[in-house]
Amino acid sequence: MNSLLCFHISFLLFRVSYGNTTPQRSVQNCSWIPPSHIEERKILSVTSQEYHNHSVPGIPAGTAQIIVNICEVNVTFTHPGVNDTVVVQVWHPLSGYNGRFVAAGGGGFAPGGGDIALAPHVARGYAAASTDGGLGYNMLSGRSRPSKTMGSINVEKLRNVATRSPRDVATVGKAVTESYYGKKLDYSYWYGCSTGGRQGMEAAQRYPELYDGILAGAPAIFWDKLIPSLFWPQVVMKEEGIFPSPCELNAVTKAGITSCDRIDGVEDGVITDLSKCTFDAFKAVGMKAQCDGKEVTITPSTASIEGPTTNDGKILWDGLTIPTSLESLSNSSLADGKRIGNPFAIVASWIQDFIKEDVNFDLASIDRTAFAAIFAESVAKYSHIISSSKTHLSALQKSGTKLLHWHGEADQLIPSTDASRYREKVEKVMGGNAKVNEFYRLFLAPGVDHCGYGSTPGAVPIDPLGVLRSWVENGTAPEIVLARTPDWLPVQFTRKLCIYPLVAKYRGFGDSTFAESFECVRQ
Repeated sequence: MNSLLCFHISFLLFRVSYGNTTPQRSVQNCSWIPPSHIEERKILSVTSQEYHNHSVPGIPAGTAQIIVNICEVNVTFTHPGVNDTVVVQVWHPLSGYNGRFVAAGGGGFAPGGGDIALAPHVARGYAAASTDGGLGYNMLSGRSRPSKTMGSINVEKLRNVATRSPRDVATVGKAVTESYYGKKLDYSYWYGCSTGGRQGMEAAQRYPELYDGILAGAPAIFWDKLIPSLFWPQVVMKEEGIFPSPCELNAVTKAGITSCDRIDGVEDGVITDLSKCTFDAFKAVGMKAQCDGKEVTITPSTASIEGPTTNDGKILWDGLTIPTSLESLSNSSLADGKRIGNPFAIVASWIQDFIKEDVNFDLASIDRTAFAAIFAESVAKYSHIISSSKTHLSALQKSGTKLLHWHGEADQLIPSTDASRYREKVEKVMGGNAKVNEFYRLFLAPGVDHCGYGSTPGAVPIDPLGVLRSWVENGTAPEIVLARTPDWLPVQFTRKLCIYPLVAKYRGFGDSTFAESFECVRQ
């Protein structure tokens, strides 16, 4: 680190500690972005570069690319005593900056999404930041960790993903952004889904003062229970010796949707009020379906959507909801003409790397008894680190920060019942529904799969960050969130997502493809 850069670090340490007593500067040249001194972090390096007409793939795959002009700043640092090397990546739009900052969350084991997470926000005028948490951007495996305590598990790196990342990306990203533009931020926001949603809930629970608004989509809260529970379908299939094909699994989902589709008054492939759907998946057992050119019979393992239990029938966690695709968790593959289990990669890594601490552990050896032990071990080891389910939100309430939480009710990875469970737990300790709605609002999205990136027929929030901004900046607390089906689906319509616990119901007149034809009613 050269002497000039050391001077800038010392100067900014003075500014952070004692306030900015210097006049505001204009935008800096991208080659001169001094890092701020950040408490509890030792800066190792800062690099910056301008990119013009930088192309980033859209999400999901196949959607239009995003073209941005940016100043990228990468700050590399370590948490003293942790033995990690963390990068926070910050993008600044070269023009059209709106004075706002977005911290973008990650997915799976990755605490950040890199370019693909930043580009959509920068294209709309936000400065945006993401972090690798010292783990890189591998979403599907937790194996990028050196040996430390708890056998081979680096607990401190897990804490980077679990709790430190929303703080790191805010403190580093905001400081660099204010240095680049030479002025204070107007507002700062968290934006994430899945792991990014869980990180958002951590921010709400631990660091609400760092953000003005937090958007948490399909958060993987209750991680210590959720992740092992997702292995349950593999246990059921293995014990019964039957591994259904995707076609057979889809037949069960289709039967459930058909049974309850008209609850809201419209037949559109979406179950709006799951509480009124009494379909029993086991009623599909014995049903015939045409799959792979032959007639098959639905088996009990195909129809098993219930959550995991112990040998004596004690329920350990939730199962999937009726309209959910069963393929991801009941996945199997053909080997020598025979179907074998193929567990979801994140779940496999969690069991092998974090529970058994043995990358060669045979997942096929897990029966019901072993599963119950693995579930209990996950909770015992990690609930205090990565559950992200604290319900006492008094700090959030006092901070003035707003939390907008949404979740698709056809989520094939994280059951939407986790969202309603958490919300109801918060209400019990924070004064009830109306009181909690002052700072935390939940919206469930019927028929929408994980983060809205799949092919289920539900309507996905159109601009949830815009809704959150209106709440934060204008005091307009949302009663509904407008949603529409993704462009790649064959049937297009808009819907109202109602504030929990209300649900949308067709008024009985008007075009059912328009949100205006629906009203929010109590379940």
